[in-house]
Amino acid sequence: MNTKRLFLALLKRTRCRTVCDVGSMDGAESLDFARALPDASVLALEANRENYDRMTSDARIVAAGVEVLHRAASDANGEAEFHVADVDYSSTDANRGESSLLSGYSKTKRVDTVETVRLDALLADAAAPIALWIDVEGAAHQVVEGLEGIKDKVSLIHIELDLVAYWPEEVPGDQTRALLKDFGFQEIASQFYPDGPGAPGWDEQLEQSARRSELFDSYVAEASGNVILGSSSFVAENASAIRRSLSMAATRATLSKVLGR
Repeated sequence: MNTKRLFLALLKRTRCRTVCDVGSMDGAESLDFARALPDASVLALEANRENYDRMTSDARIVAAGVEVLHRAASDANGEAEFHVADVDYSSTDANRGESSLLSGYSKTKRVDTVETVRLDALLADAAAPIALWIDVEGAAHQVVEGLEGIKDKVSLIHIELDLVAYWPEEVPGDQTRALLKDFGFQEIASQFYPDGPGAPGWDEQLEQSARRSELFDSYVAEASGNVILGSSSFVAENASAIRRSLSMAATRATLSKVLGR
């Protein structure tokens, strides 16, 4: 299942007035959100200075009106160390999205001090409903803790989670899913995929990334993936549309397997 495609389909139904791309890397998703909801405000948070500089000089992002902020979403307002992954930022093939507030998973190029912000502080005055796209390399739980004050304004969430902790201080994804449930969100769909030696494309990923290969001594099945959640009101109001979207997504996934794509 392509959770990004499903999220975009559901996003168009939310009539969200604010979309926040948390851990944007290159703004690609932000551009998709701006196209899907041209009347919404789109914010992109990127804590890696090298990625941020590229985004702010990208004519497409400027033209789309995406507001790019050099901040890291977390569970507290303040400052924190940010571990910049050791990859070639001049290459479009490199995985430029492995930097994190956490350390110990990727080889570090340098450690920067970045401003951190809770989403409920950043988006306190944002127009509702709000949609969130969260991809923060191991720090998802802290981001979710930081949205508690706006949970009633959020309709839709797409979040990357790890079922096993790759970073020494990472909170496993099931705990984050439980917290989101406590906040009143219902899971709509999920897709977890293998990550490690033997996984499809692993050698290519490792070559272009800063991942520490010694951490993957054995194959880890279905360790990482994405989850889509909606507020209880959004799920109730769009139950039929969600079922149709899920059915279409399942059909596309089956066809892709049959056609080998």
